[in-house]
Amino acid sequence: MKSKGILNYDGSVEPSYGVELNKDEKGAVMKRMMGFLVMAMVVGSLVMPAVTAAKASPKMEGEIKAVLKKHGDFYKAKDLKGIMSLYAKGPDVISIGSEEGKDAIGYEQISAKYKKAFAEITDIKSISYSNLDISALGKVAWIYAQIKASLNMAQGGKPVDIKGRVTAVLKKEGKQWQFVQTHFSEASRPITITFEEIDVNKDGKIDYKEMTIVIKGMTPEQFNALDKNKDGVITKDEYQGYMTDEQMQAVWARPHNIF
Repeated sequence: MKSKGILNYDGSVEPSYGVELNKDEKGAVMKRMMGFLVMAMVVGSLVMPAVTAAKASPKMEGEIKAVLKKHGDFYKAKDLKGIMSLYAKGPDVISIGSEEGKDAIGYEQISAKYKKAFAEITDIKSISYSNLDISALGKVAWIYAQIKASLNMAQGGKPVDIKGRVTAVLKKEGKQWQFVQTHFSEASRPITITFEEIDVNKDGKIDYKEMTIVIKGMTPEQFNALDKNKDGVITKDEYQGYMTDEQMQAVWARPHNIF
Protein backbone atom coordinates (compact mmCIF):
# COMPACT_ATOMS: atom_id res chain seq x y z
CA MET A 1 0.00 0.00 0.00
CA LYS A 2 1.04 3.58 -0.66
CA SER A 3 0.81 6.38 1.90
CA LYS A 4 -2.55 6.49 3.54
CA GLY A 5 -4.54 9.69 3.61
CA ILE A 6 -7.81 11.59 3.84
CA LEU A 7 -9.17 13.17 0.70
CA ASN A 8 -9.66 16.97 0.98
CA TYR A 9 -12.16 19.04 -1.04
CA ASP A 10 -9.36 20.19 -3.32
CA GLY A 11 -8.31 16.63 -4.09
CA SER A 12 -5.15 16.67 -1.96
CA VAL A 13 -4.38 13.94 0.53
CA GLU A 14 -3.38 14.54 4.15
CA PRO A 15 -1.45 11.83 5.98
CA SER A 16 -3.77 9.99 8.31
CA TYR A 17 -4.94 6.55 9.28
CA GLY A 18 -7.32 5.30 6.67
CA VAL A 19 -7.72 3.59 3.35
CA GLU A 20 -5.52 4.46 0.42
CA LEU A 21 -7.36 5.99 -2.55
CA ASN A 22 -6.17 5.69 -6.11
CA LYS A 23 -6.93 8.24 -8.84
CA ASP A 24 -10.22 6.64 -9.98
CA GLU A 25 -11.45 6.30 -6.41
CA LYS A 26 -10.67 9.94 -5.71
CA GLY A 27 -12.73 10.97 -8.74
CA ALA A 28 -15.69 8.86 -7.64
CA VAL A 29 -15.61 10.28 -4.12
CA MET A 30 -15.40 13.83 -5.44
CA LYS A 31 -18.44 13.27 -7.65
CA ARG A 32 -20.43 11.89 -4.74
CA MET A 33 -19.44 14.82 -2.55
CA MET A 34 -20.42 17.38 -5.20
CA GLY A 35 -23.73 15.62 -5.72
CA PHE A 36 -24.40 15.75 -1.99
CA LEU A 37 -23.59 19.48 -1.82
CA VAL A 38 -25.87 20.29 -4.76
CA MET A 39 -28.70 18.26 -3.23
CA ALA A 40 -28.22 20.02 0.13
CA MET A 41 -28.44 23.43 -1.57
CA VAL A 42 -31.63 22.48 -3.45
CA VAL A 43 -33.30 21.11 -0.32
CA GLY A 44 -32.24 24.18 1.65
CA SER A 45 -33.76 26.53 -0.90
CA LEU A 46 -37.05 24.63 -0.71
CA VAL A 47 -37.16 24.48 3.08
CA MET A 48 -36.05 28.06 3.84
CA PRO A 49 -38.85 30.63 3.40
CA ALA A 50 -38.32 33.29 0.74
CA VAL A 51 -37.74 36.83 1.99
CA THR A 52 -40.68 38.89 0.77
CA ALA A 53 -41.99 42.37 1.41
CA ALA A 54 -45.18 42.80 3.38
CA LYS A 55 -47.60 45.49 4.39
CA ALA A 56 -46.28 47.56 7.23
CA SER A 57 -47.33 46.56 10.73
CA PRO A 58 -49.74 48.90 12.56
CA LYS A 59 -46.82 50.15 14.68
CA MET A 60 -44.64 50.87 11.65
CA GLU A 61 -47.55 52.45 9.77
CA GLY A 62 -48.14 54.79 12.70
CA GLU A 63 -44.46 55.78 12.77
CA ILE A 64 -44.37 56.59 9.05
CA LYS A 65 -47.66 58.50 9.19
CA ALA A 66 -46.07 60.58 11.94
CA VAL A 67 -43.15 61.36 9.59
CA LEU A 68 -45.57 62.50 6.87
CA LYS A 69 -47.45 64.67 9.36
CA LYS A 70 -44.17 66.29 10.41
CA HIS A 71 -43.32 66.88 6.75
CA GLY A 72 -46.66 68.61 6.19
CA ASP A 73 -46.31 70.73 9.33
CA PHE A 74 -42.73 71.75 8.49
CA TYR A 75 -43.72 72.55 4.89
CA LYS A 76 -46.63 74.75 6.01
CA ALA A 77 -44.29 76.59 8.38
CA LYS A 78 -41.58 76.80 5.67
CA ASP A 79 -39.26 75.29 8.26
CA LEU A 80 -36.18 74.29 6.27
CA LYS A 81 -34.31 72.84 9.26
CA GLY A 82 -37.32 70.79 10.28
CA ILE A 83 -37.90 69.46 6.76
CA MET A 84 -34.27 68.42 6.36
CA SER A 85 -34.29 66.59 9.70
CA LEU A 86 -36.57 64.07 7.97
CA TYR A 87 -33.94 63.27 5.29
CA ALA A 88 -30.92 61.00 5.66
CA LYS A 89 -27.64 62.85 5.31
CA GLY A 90 -25.28 61.85 2.54
CA PRO A 91 -24.55 62.13 -1.18
CA ASP A 92 -26.85 59.27 -2.21
CA VAL A 93 -30.17 60.76 -1.04
CA ILE A 94 -32.36 61.58 -4.05
CA SER A 95 -35.38 63.82 -4.64
CA ILE A 96 -37.02 63.50 -8.07
CA GLY A 97 -39.29 66.30 -9.25
CA SER A 98 -42.07 66.43 -11.81
CA GLU A 99 -40.11 68.40 -14.40
CA GLU A 100 -36.84 67.94 -16.24
CA GLY A 101 -34.04 69.52 -14.24
CA LYS A 102 -35.96 69.36 -10.94
CA ASP A 103 -34.04 66.39 -9.56
CA ALA A 104 -31.81 66.90 -6.53
CA ILE A 105 -29.07 64.44 -5.57
CA GLY A 106 -27.50 64.65 -2.16
CA TYR A 107 -28.56 66.27 1.10
CA GLU A 108 -27.25 69.74 0.17
CA GLN A 109 -29.05 69.87 -3.20
CA ILE A 110 -32.32 68.79 -1.61
CA SER A 111 -31.96 71.50 1.03
CA ALA A 112 -31.32 74.11 -1.68
CA LYS A 113 -34.41 72.92 -3.57
CA TYR A 114 -36.66 73.39 -0.54
CA LYS A 115 -35.13 76.80 0.17
CA LYS A 116 -35.92 77.93 -3.38
CA ALA A 117 -39.47 76.56 -3.20
CA PHE A 118 -40.16 78.35 0.10
CA ALA A 119 -38.92 81.64 -1.39
CA GLU A 120 -41.51 81.33 -4.17
CA ILE A 121 -44.39 80.89 -1.71
CA THR A 122 -45.97 83.61 0.43
CA ASP A 123 -48.44 81.44 2.31
CA ILE A 124 -49.26 77.72 2.58
CA LYS A 125 -52.85 77.17 3.63
CA SER A 126 -52.96 73.41 3.77
CA ILE A 127 -51.23 70.19 2.77
CA SER A 128 -52.76 66.72 3.13
CA TYR A 129 -52.26 63.10 2.10
CA SER A 130 -54.72 60.39 1.07
CA ASN A 131 -54.76 56.80 -0.27
CA LEU A 132 -51.58 56.05 1.65
CA ASP A 133 -50.01 52.65 0.97
CA ILE A 134 -47.02 51.44 3.01
CA SER A 135 -44.92 48.29 2.46
CA ALA A 136 -41.78 47.28 4.30
CA LEU A 137 -38.91 44.84 4.53
CA GLY A 138 -36.85 45.01 7.69
CA LYS A 139 -35.77 48.59 8.34
CA VAL A 140 -36.71 49.80 4.85
CA ALA A 141 -40.19 51.00 3.88
CA TRP A 142 -41.65 52.43 0.69
CA ILE A 143 -44.84 54.42 0.35
CA TYR A 144 -47.31 55.79 -2.16
CA ALA A 145 -49.71 58.62 -1.41
CA GLN A 146 -51.83 61.22 -3.14
CA ILE A 147 -51.16 64.75 -2.00
CA LYS A 148 -53.07 68.04 -2.05
CA ALA A 149 -51.72 71.49 -1.23
CA SER A 150 -53.25 74.95 -1.27
CA LEU A 151 -50.90 77.94 -1.32
CA ASN A 152 -50.26 81.47 -2.53
CA MET A 153 -47.34 82.23 -4.83
CA ALA A 154 -45.06 85.23 -4.42
CA GLN A 155 -45.26 86.00 -8.14
CA GLY A 156 -48.70 87.16 -9.18
CA GLY A 157 -50.15 86.50 -5.72
CA LYS A 158 -52.67 84.05 -7.12
CA PRO A 159 -53.89 81.11 -4.98
CA VAL A 160 -52.76 77.77 -6.34
CA ASP A 161 -54.17 74.32 -5.65
CA ILE A 162 -51.79 71.46 -6.32
CA LYS A 163 -52.72 67.80 -6.68
CA GLY A 164 -50.09 65.16 -7.15
CA ARG A 165 -48.60 61.82 -6.22
CA VAL A 166 -45.61 61.02 -4.08
CA THR A 167 -43.59 57.83 -3.76
CA ALA A 168 -40.80 57.55 -1.22
CA VAL A 169 -38.32 55.14 0.30
CA LEU A 170 -37.54 55.50 4.01
CA LYS A 171 -34.88 53.82 6.12
CA LYS A 172 -34.94 53.49 9.89
CA GLU A 173 -31.84 54.70 11.70
CA GLY A 174 -32.13 54.02 15.39
CA LYS A 175 -35.66 55.10 16.29
CA GLN A 176 -36.11 57.54 13.41
CA TRP A 177 -37.44 56.92 9.91
CA GLN A 178 -35.75 59.10 7.28
CA PHE A 179 -36.33 59.68 3.58
CA VAL A 180 -33.61 58.30 1.32
CA GLN A 181 -35.51 58.79 -1.95
CA THR A 182 -38.63 60.76 -2.90
CA HIS A 183 -40.48 61.33 -6.15
CA PHE A 184 -43.22 63.91 -6.52
CA SER A 185 -45.24 64.41 -9.68
CA GLU A 186 -48.04 66.89 -10.12
CA ALA A 187 -51.20 65.54 -11.73
CA SER A 188 -51.35 67.00 -15.22
CA ARG A 189 -54.43 68.97 -16.15
CA PRO A 190 -55.32 71.64 -18.72
CA ILE A 191 -54.86 75.15 -17.39
CA THR A 192 -56.78 78.17 -18.63
CA ILE A 193 -55.33 81.57 -17.82
CA THR A 194 -57.25 84.71 -18.71
CA PHE A 195 -55.72 87.83 -20.21
CA GLU A 196 -56.67 89.78 -17.07
CA GLU A 197 -54.75 87.38 -14.84
CA ILE A 198 -51.54 88.00 -16.80
CA ASP A 199 -52.04 91.76 -17.21
CA VAL A 200 -50.54 92.49 -13.79
CA ASN A 201 -50.49 96.31 -14.09
CA LYS A 202 -53.93 96.40 -15.72
CA ASP A 203 -52.89 98.63 -18.63
CA GLY A 204 -54.68 96.52 -21.24
CA LYS A 205 -51.55 94.93 -22.71
CA ILE A 206 -48.99 92.33 -21.73
CA ASP A 207 -45.24 92.68 -22.13
CA TYR A 208 -42.72 89.86 -21.95
CA LYS A 209 -41.94 90.44 -18.26
CA GLU A 210 -45.61 90.19 -17.27
CA MET A 211 -46.07 87.09 -19.39
CA THR A 212 -43.19 85.21 -17.74
CA ILE A 213 -44.41 86.07 -14.24
CA VAL A 214 -47.40 83.78 -14.79
CA ILE A 215 -46.36 81.52 -17.68
CA LYS A 216 -42.96 80.26 -16.65
CA GLY A 217 -40.70 78.97 -19.34
CA MET A 218 -42.11 81.05 -22.20
CA THR A 219 -39.25 81.98 -24.51
CA PRO A 220 -38.85 85.33 -26.33
CA GLU A 221 -39.47 83.47 -29.59
CA GLN A 222 -42.82 82.17 -28.33
CA PHE A 223 -43.77 85.64 -27.14
CA ASN A 224 -42.86 87.17 -30.50
CA ALA A 225 -45.02 84.59 -32.26
CA LEU A 226 -48.01 85.95 -30.29
CA ASP A 227 -47.11 89.56 -31.02
CA LYS A 228 -48.74 89.73 -34.46
CA ASN A 229 -48.01 93.40 -35.14
CA LYS A 230 -44.52 93.21 -33.55
CA ASP A 231 -45.01 96.19 -31.24
CA GLY A 232 -43.50 94.42 -28.22
CA VAL A 233 -46.78 93.82 -26.36
CA ILE A 234 -49.67 91.37 -26.56
CA THR A 235 -53.18 92.78 -26.84
CA LYS A 236 -56.31 90.98 -25.68
CA ASP A 237 -57.25 90.13 -29.28
CA GLU A 238 -53.81 88.66 -29.94
CA TYR A 239 -53.89 86.69 -26.72
CA GLN A 240 -57.40 85.30 -27.21
CA GLY A 241 -56.41 84.07 -30.65
CA TYR A 242 -53.52 82.25 -29.04
CA MET A 243 -55.65 80.76 -26.27
CA THR A 244 -58.01 79.12 -28.74
CA ASP A 245 -55.15 77.05 -30.10
CA GLU A 246 -55.48 73.51 -28.68
CA GLN A 247 -51.71 73.23 -28.50
CA MET A 248 -51.56 75.99 -25.84
CA GLN A 249 -49.70 74.64 -22.80
CA ALA A 250 -49.58 77.18 -19.97
CA VAL A 251 -47.70 76.40 -16.78
CA TRP A 252 -48.23 78.45 -13.62
CA ALA A 253 -45.29 79.80 -11.69
CA ARG A 254 -45.57 77.22 -8.91
CA PRO A 255 -43.29 74.90 -6.97
CA HIS A 256 -43.23 71.58 -8.78
CA ASN A 257 -41.77 69.76 -5.81
CA ILE A 258 -43.65 69.25 -2.56
CA PHE A 259 -41.02 66.62 -1.77
